[in-house]
Amino acid sequence: MTNDAASNIRVQITEVLRRATLPASNLTKNKKDALRNLRADKSIHISKADKGNATVILDRLEYDNKILALLNTSTYKELKRDPTANIERKICSKLSGFKKA
Repeated sequence: MTNDAASNIRVQITEVLRRATLPASNLTKNKKDALRNLRADKSIHISKADKGNATVILDRLEYDNKILALLNTSTYKELKRDPTANIERKICSKLSGFKKA
């Protein structure tokens, strides 16, 4: 694909996205206000459940205590440095090997 063709496609996509409109909300004003109030309430923690398509609301202190209990076990250990770059390098090396094969 030439640079001109790619640029033309980019411009067309930008125009389509600019003209697009968001769908109307399916929430009533009262429900929107309730959600806004829940988000603003610092005494609770709202998160997705580990399993299922559910939302969990916990008391903030209870949530903080559960997190601290998880972190205080021997399951986790502090790393001296971030291993991400090393892992990325190894993955890229493996993928290059597959590509050459």
